[in-house]
This record gives sequence, structure tokens and C-alpha cells, in this order.
Amino acid sequence: MSKRSELLLLFLLLAIAAVLRFLWLDRYPPGWHHDEALMGVMAAEVYQGIQRPIFFPAYAGQEPLYIYLAAGAMALMGGNQDILPLRLTSAGLGLATVLVAYLMGKEMFGRRVGLLGAAFLGTSFWQVMSSRNGYRSITQPLLEGLAIYFF
Repeated sequence: MSKRSELLLLFLLLAIAAVLRFLWLDRYPPGWHHDEALMGVMAAEVYQGIQRPIFFPAYAGQEPLYIYLAAGAMALMGGNQDILPLRLTSAGLGLATVLVAYLMGKEMFGRRVGLLGAAFLGTSFWQVMSSRNGYRSITQPLLEGLAIYFF
């Protein structure tokens, strides 16, 4: 497989993964889940400058990465504090995880395994659903993948 065809296939896989994660993101899944609302409240407080801690002790403790990224999405969207900035944050992190799966698979086992890993993760029901909800847990596979890749 040539480098050009590999990149073309990777682009196609990422495009499919992006469509599955971003299409109708404001409508599906419908409504707010209580955990999404919690992330939204904390991200809005960061965006508004009410609090900017290193660790959020409320609600049994929350690590700040997802909250700060969601607050950044709120700022990029002109202060939109609806559900969309949270879900865009999750979808972006989920798409980045697909790319990291490709890089990890390619580094450890070769191009074909990297492409297969990206294809499987990009279309995996559970990864797509996690990418479409505003939950902070979507950061874990990405960070673990990056840790393994750079290790």
C-alpha cells in the first residue's frame, strides 16, 4: 500500500467517524442527562470566570480537562452555554481518539493494523455513543492511547 493511498484511506475513515459523531449532534441523543448538566454547569462557571480550580471538589471530585475544554468550546461559540459545546467537545475528543488508534496501531503493528484499528474504533457503537454525549469519560481513551503511543 502506497503512502498516498494510506493517507487517503485514513482521511476517509476519519470522515466517516466525524459524520457519525457530529451529524445532528444537537438533536441526538435527545435532551440533557444529569451528568451532562453537571459538566455544563461547571464549564459555564469556568467560562464566566466564577471558578478556575485545578481540581473540582464538588460532586465527589472532577478532573478539570474536559470542563476546561468545554468552557473553551463555549467561548469559541460566542458564549453558547447550551448542550452543543459539551457535545462538540466530546465529539472532537472521540474523533481524536480514532486518529490516535491509527497512530498506535501503525507504530506497534504496521499500517494495516493502524487502519483497521481506526476503522473499528471509528464505527464502534459504544465509542460513537460516548462521543455524542457530554461526559468527561471520553477523555480517558484518548489520554491512555496517547500515553501508550508516546511510551
